[in-house]
Amino acid sequence: MIATLLVLGLPLLAAPLAYLLRRQEVLAAGIVVVTLAVHTFLLWNSPPETLEVLGRTLALGRPGRVFLIAANVWVIGATLYTMRISQGWSIYSFWLVIQALFTGVFLFQDFILRILVFKGAWLLAILLIQSGTMERTRAATRMLIVIMLATPVLLAGGLLVGRINTNAADLSLAPAAGTLLALGTALILAIFPFHAWVPQATEDGPPLVTAWMVGLFGTVFLTVLIELLAQNPWVLSFGGMTTLLRGAGFILVISGGLFAFSETHLGRLWAYSILADQGYILLALSTGNASGLRIVLFLLGARLLALLLSGMAIATIRYRVTSLELEALHGTAQRLPLTYLALLGGGLSFFGLPLSVGFAGHWMTLRALFPTASPWFWATLAATFLGVLGYVRALHVAVQVEESTKVPLLDTEPLSVALLMTGMVALSSLIALAPQTLLPLIEFVLQALHIA
Repeated sequence: MIATLLVLGLPLLAAPLAYLLRRQEVLAAGIVVVTLAVHTFLLWNSPPETLEVLGRTLALGRPGRVFLIAANVWVIGATLYTMRISQGWSIYSFWLVIQALFTGVFLFQDFILRILVFKGAWLLAILLIQSGTMERTRAATRMLIVIMLATPVLLAGGLLVGRINTNAADLSLAPAAGTLLALGTALILAIFPFHAWVPQATEDGPPLVTAWMVGLFGTVFLTVLIELLAQNPWVLSFGGMTTLLRGAGFILVISGGLFAFSETHLGRLWAYSILADQGYILLALSTGNASGLRIVLFLLGARLLALLLSGMAIATIRYRVTSLELEALHGTAQRLPLTYLALLGGGLSFFGLPLSVGFAGHWMTLRALFPTASPWFWATLAATFLGVLGYVRALHVAVQVEESTKVPLLDTEPLSVALLMTGMVALSSLIALAPQTLLPLIEFVLQALHIA
């Protein structure tokens, strides 16, 4: 019981101290790093035991443990970055509180309670997105609308799943349950036309906060959804969710590539590439088999790494140049070479370019869906190619030097940031060259889901 209370309460206990020291960023960041390091140690070596509290079972399974450890490592890396390039004073205490809420999501076994705790974490995250600019509230407003629409839909879907489980012979409600869960997924994962908050957040919010919001919240939701589908496989077959997930995946992949190709703002280009990658995750999930789930887990891990890498790069460019419009980036690549290397390493991973960390997952997804070439296969490849061209155009602008550009006055990356991004590029390159290094972790999660 003590281990359970520590795992759940440690970040909450440290959050007030981090808030009080928020203006002393080095101290506040140090509190976050130490707290999450201890939290990770407890999760790895002393996983909490199963408890019964007020008739509810609290148990942290393998998928939850793996995610929380990955999330802690992600936030620690992001915190080390913010010690040099700030993403807002309040970020440290909010990160700790939301990490505690993520722990609560996975401790609860009931889907309804998980969604309610997830909603609370989402509402807190909106405040961090809003901290990027006080003049514009579009991103925060759209995020608020999304969670307010998604919550009742997901709760209704979860209630129908529970009702069907009490009478396994009656699957008449299965299509309604599958449709509701798919609609809630479309809202949370920003599937077109519910995607507007993501590019708006990359434009208005602190870049690393946006990367954290998209990456960790999306991964929490997908992990919860995967566990639900593993316990109730009939949702995919009888609920019609397979068709809905596959259609949504194709929409995201194709629209993401097209919008990325036409963008003139680096932040929105980044947003649409993230959404395209999310489409591949949905396509892999729609296969409904063990191989598809292996691909999903690999893609989620690759996406977290790519988001941290590209988020650091976008934040550095915004910090040095102040504007992410492509016309303002002329010549900046000469002064920020490591930053643009990190941007390409992370950004192109979302489109699965060869030698990027996302390539293996994207290619496995295409081979699983298209054993032989089809029009959808070529349409997906064409959209991916257009998305890559969006990054090529941005790089072309960044390497050009105009007479009016004050590139010599632009400072290079801070040394600590340069070292951090270099290490992240090296790690992503290692996984890109040897993707099988993630297989033991993937199998560890699949065994917990009782999927061979």
